[in-house]
Amino acid sequence: AATLWLVDNQLESGGWGSHHSPRPIEVFASAPGSQDAFRVATTGLAVSALLDSPFGGEAKATAVQRGIEHLLEHHAVRRQSGIEHYNVWAFGFALQAFGECLSEGASPKHEGRVRQACSALIEKLAGYQSVDGGWGYLSLQGYRTHPPAASSMSFTTATILVGLARAREAGIEVPEELLARAIASLRRCRMPMG
Repeated sequence: AATLWLVDNQLESGGWGSHHSPRPIEVFASAPGSQDAFRVATTGLAVSALLDSPFGGEAKATAVQRGIEHLLEHHAVRRQSGIEHYNVWAFGFALQAFGECLSEGASPKHEGRVRQACSALIEKLAGYQSVDGGWGYLSLQGYRTHPPAASSMSFTTATILVGLARAREAGIEVPEELLARAIASLRRCRMPMG
């Protein structure tokens, strides 16, 4: 049922996600950059979920291809403001979807472009790696430093590490220093109970 829901709710553009919500209060997300980042991140998650699903047959395979094509066209989202840098979510989830696509041979006609996109995303992630080694999504001080000076968050860093791992498993080069700094940041976030 979940696979069919994803297939049935894919946007005409090939992506997933919308700025429409039934919630009365939304998260802080300026237009258009943050919505673009969320759509790319949501599309990466949907493609990963479909790749993992044993259901859906040809409709699922077509949805995956359309999702990959959407990611190839839109993955290079920009940081919206000095406060918001939700683009790191987009980079992490797109990288995860691309890496899984490569490992499963799910899009052979796009393999070269997917590999180039992975390398570009890794380069972007290196530029957005916080000074403490991880990744965050908000700089509440509003400083637009590059790299971000704000503290990273464990769940953002972990998400991106999954994407980096999937890319690496697919044979994409990931700089050791990038990984080492991110892993060290994640370890510092560990609670005393483990």
